[in-house]
Amino acid sequence: MIYNNADDAFRSLYEMINSDGIVRSNNKCLTNIGFTILNPLDNEIKTEWRGWKKDYAEFEWDWYLSGDPDATEIAKRASIWYKCMDKHGKVNSNYGFQWSKAGQLDYIVDQLKKDKETRRASISIYNGNDRYNFENDTPCTYAINFQIINNKLNMTVLMRSNDLWFGFCNDQYCFSKLQEIESMDKPCIMVFNKIDAFTYDEPDEFDLELTEENYDLAQWKRTWMNKVGERAVFISAQDKNNIDELRRTLYRVAAEIHATRFPFNTFLY
Repeated sequence: MIYNNADDAFRSLYEMINSDGIVRSNNKCLTNIGFTILNPLDNEIKTEWRGWKKDYAEFEWDWYLSGDPDATEIAKRASIWYKCMDKHGKVNSNYGFQWSKAGQLDYIVDQLKKDKETRRASISIYNGNDRYNFENDTPCTYAINFQIINNKLNMTVLMRSNDLWFGFCNDQYCFSKLQEIESMDKPCIMVFNKIDAFTYDEPDEFDLELTEENYDLAQWKRTWMNKVGERAVFISAQDKNNIDELRRTLYRVAAEIHATRFPFNTFLY
């Protein structure tokens, strides 16, 4: 099945589930379904009776980019996340948290740059090592694969389960944003706001191993600097902390791009 955009896919699959779906756990479903969306960046669900909200999808995408499995804030916008939380308020289905493991995004970029015909540019989302914590939240996505075909970046998403109403509508939006980032290879700056509100649990002197709850701000900085280099900036917009550092980082990155595109114009450096 081939669709022009996400809205076409939603409407067609909705009708197909209603007419041909089998009943399982009081829901209608289809199994072993594959389809193609030709224009993945045409990613808004415009069918009025669905009532899809782009601002929520953007919030979910920003949450993925944070790589933070804490679902406290997003649950305030979509209560279904409360059911997925563990006792610490964390979930497994922050896909950004999953793909940040082992530097998977950097890996696929390197693979595609080395060999445009590679079949190794894959991200693993479903991690069998986390099964002990799947009671409340089992990731719906197994893996994401990238291939360059006819000089276009193609993305394939393999899922164990995906509900059409909530899952598909917001997942396809976030996956298309990921595809856009990978295809453009944009320079990114990771900005962490609200350091004025940051708290942590001081470790006990007898603790043999630190957990994320024990990380102070300096440790979080080192962690993210190791991931993204000097493009991780920690600020407080409210208290104006580290704003000058953010300015310097923005200027440095802009100067790097300028030097590449306009090597004979030294205005910025």
